[in-house]
Amino acid sequence: MKNTNFVSHKNLFNIHLYKHINISYNNKPSGGYMNTVVREMVKTYSIKKLKYDFAGYFFTNTKELSFHHLIVPNRLNGEYKPYNGAILKQNTSHDYIHLIEKTDEEIYRLITDELIKENINGNIDIENLKRIRCLLLYFEKTNHERYRPTYFA
Repeated sequence: MKNTNFVSHKNLFNIHLYKHINISYNNKPSGGYMNTVVREMVKTYSIKKLKYDFAGYFFTNTKELSFHHLIVPNRLNGEYKPYNGAILKQNTSHDYIHLIEKTDEEIYRLITDELIKENINGNIDIENLKRIRCLLLYFEKTNHERYRPTYFA
């Protein structure tokens, strides 16, 4: 079975990336394992020092952060591995991005592409954050005024 059968994003960037990663489908890990991955990524991306997540949302405590699946979604048993994730603040950016996923799939894909680029580059880049911000503002402007959180960096 080809790996691309499970790609949730249809653009070539994600398909190209996905084909080069050997992915196995495991059951969900225990919370301890996921927390280990979150801690590892917080350290790798200097998130504690930056005080904002992959989407540019501020946080005060790393316990507010959670793992967001990027390439293989959780609903398809995507692994809790650094290559497959972004670190987001659970009750703001993480929940908001999932709301966008349900509301506007194209904007969700574009935001996910920016998160994947940050993951691949190994740092949270201001240019990616600007593009994410523009996408969020566009989402809010196009008939989604009721979904406007105010936690951006």
